[in-house]
Amino acid sequence: MERAGTSEITLKAMAEATGGRHHIVTSLKSLLMTIEGLATKGLIPSVGVKWESCASLEMPRTHHEVPGPLIVRSKHGLWPIPESYIVESKVGNHGLPQQLKARHAWPSIIYVTQDSEPKIPHNFPCDRYELEQSAVTSAMQASKGGYWRCYVQNSLNDGKPGDPFGYLRLQPGPPGTAGTVTLTVMAYNYPRLWELLDKLQSSANANGMPSQAWSQDFMEYIRRMPWSLSP
Repeated sequence: MERAGTSEITLKAMAEATGGRHHIVTSLKSLLMTIEGLATKGLIPSVGVKWESCASLEMPRTHHEVPGPLIVRSKHGLWPIPESYIVESKVGNHGLPQQLKARHAWPSIIYVTQDSEPKIPHNFPCDRYELEQSAVTSAMQASKGGYWRCYVQNSLNDGKPGDPFGYLRLQPGPPGTAGTVTLTVMAYNYPRLWELLDKLQSSANANGMPSQAWSQDFMEYIRRMPWSLSP
């Protein structure tokens, strides 16, 4: 590998853009020392995320983003974080869309600092990620809790935040600690889905089948959802 120069600058820029660090090694000894140093740090897998806060979606936003990585403790996830554009529905090779747009390595998430308890149905599947300490966790810890809904700008391809896909919450910790902030990721526009699930039992006919009106509302919910997030 070349020493300090163009290659190092390129590697450093790529590492910073993807939330990592670069290490330049020039010998077997420095390679072993670098590996040993990384191993002793007990690195935890994480995903880089940028956060933008706002008091209300109806108010002008500052568009000021701060980094706050998510700690990944499970290899399996159920719900993806929405893209900031509509993924092409035409499938190409290997079951992937024919073309993916260029985007930042770190997803940008908007969170609204208004308490909105989700009232999740019992046993409904969700993914939960812990946030590393950042300005976001400090703000939630100072607020003493609540449920802050999360959005992705342009997730419905209309230039707006779209519908919520999850929420931030302060999980209580041991006495004397500030607690842990987590991001819970669920079905896209989960508040509307909860409404539909609540109405399902009352709208079913004598055979236990959903009414035509309920089915139409559910199909409209699916239609509005980005196809790449549809069940």
